[in-house]
Amino acid sequence: MLSIGKINRLIVKEASPVGYVLADPNKTQQIDSPWTENQKDVLLPVSDVELNEGQLVDVFLYYGQDKSVHASMHTALISMGEFKALNVVGLTDAGAFLDWGLPRDLFAPKQHIHSEVAMGVPAVVTLIHEPKQNRLYASAKIEQFLLDAPSKWDMTQSVELLIYAQSPLGYKVIIDNKYAGLLYKSDLFKTVHIGETHRGYISRIREDGKIDVSLQRHDKAQRQSLAEQILSDLDAHGGLSTLTDKSSADEIQLRFNVSKGAYKKAIGQLYKDKKIVISPTHIKRNEETK
Repeated sequence: MLSIGKINRLIVKEASPVGYVLADPNKTQQIDSPWTENQKDVLLPVSDVELNEGQLVDVFLYYGQDKSVHASMHTALISMGEFKALNVVGLTDAGAFLDWGLPRDLFAPKQHIHSEVAMGVPAVVTLIHEPKQNRLYASAKIEQFLLDAPSKWDMTQSVELLIYAQSPLGYKVIIDNKYAGLLYKSDLFKTVHIGETHRGYISRIREDGKIDVSLQRHDKAQRQSLAEQILSDLDAHGGLSTLTDKSSADEIQLRFNVSKGAYKKAIGQLYKDKKIVISPTHIKRNEETK
């Protein structure tokens, strides 16, 4: 079955004055839209690529302005089932227009965008197909399409985080194109922006199924590694450092490339293990346990 909003492999049936006529090489004529009763072939509008009859081509299927299905050899920036950050290239009272890599911009109806959507700023959206209306559109209201955490998760494995919105506590993220997560401000050691993709880690799965994430690991191995770095740094500076739990996040990030929260946990553990002494102005190597 051929699918709208995805890459399909079609065969060149013939050339026409306006492009190429493509058909399903399997000749099933099954397409996930009601137009199949009237439209048996797909038009690939004129492009710079020269094709031959019988040639197989990979094309993205979408609806043209006349509501018929068209094909494109351009790479669409989003497909069905994906969440992507697309640049807003137009705003009207009816909604927003997004650049999705095809000649005709992708429309996001007003009821499917947030007040934060602005020209020139990426909007994280998903692609919606309404086969009865013969249309594809974008929606920035994506929470309903995100899943709660799975029953098991390997916390040591990194995940892909797509930042899609701000919250009072930090940033809302999409984990591995499936799950909803939250990245806390307190765990940040660098500036992030909506629409960016970062590698990160699962730090906690809450009882309600929601997921807390971080840009760095928070397991025992990570804390041990950071603790060793702090001790090595102290040894390199005569056993004394002015970098305390009161220092700014920027200072901590510059020295150790971690968040302030992670640094505070590490020196807290070192203090508990009696390897350092903490004062309001500095931390110091405990010579008795060196």
